[in-house]
Amino acid sequence: MKDQEQNLQPLSKIIDGKEINISYKLALTMIDDRTSPVERNPGPTNGTENCKNVAEFWELLFNQEIRNKIVEYTNKQIQHVCAQMMAEGKTMQTFHYETDLVEMNAFIELLYYSGMWKASHVSIKELWARENGITFYRCTMPKNRFEFLASTLRFDVKENRSKNDRLSAIRELWEIFIRNSEQ
Repeated sequence: MKDQEQNLQPLSKIIDGKEINISYKLALTMIDDRTSPVERNPGPTNGTENCKNVAEFWELLFNQEIRNKIVEYTNKQIQHVCAQMMAEGKTMQTFHYETDLVEMNAFIELLYYSGMWKASHVSIKELWARENGITFYRCTMPKNRFEFLASTLRFDVKENRSKNDRLSAIRELWEIFIRNSEQ
């Protein structure tokens, strides 16, 4: 037992990052006192070892099934909003139309880009401004379309929500995400 603990000490020093040359070694993990140690290799498992970049990891967690559901529920909300506008006699604008998977991916990427550059507290008007704004936003989609998608973005059908479940607004997508992360 003491030999096994001594074998784990150098590993903890390597993982701690104090050594310049970080390398993986076979780790011994004790399940409990009555069972033998289990050998395991630290690092990605279950298909993630083949991922070469962040986008591939993201695709494993937020797969196309999740994004298709977001598109489906958002389109239902867009239909509801457009029907309401027409009933009130309001004019439909060029950005009032349903979305698709490509546009939803672009929308999500704009949100990631904003977070990456710490622009989450910058107003949309400033991000899309012609003089001091970032061209990337204007090239991806018009400001009015981004605002419309942000206001109609849905993760479920509101009428199907359970009154007792506080997570019901995202329950279906959450369960898919958990299933993806366990694989």
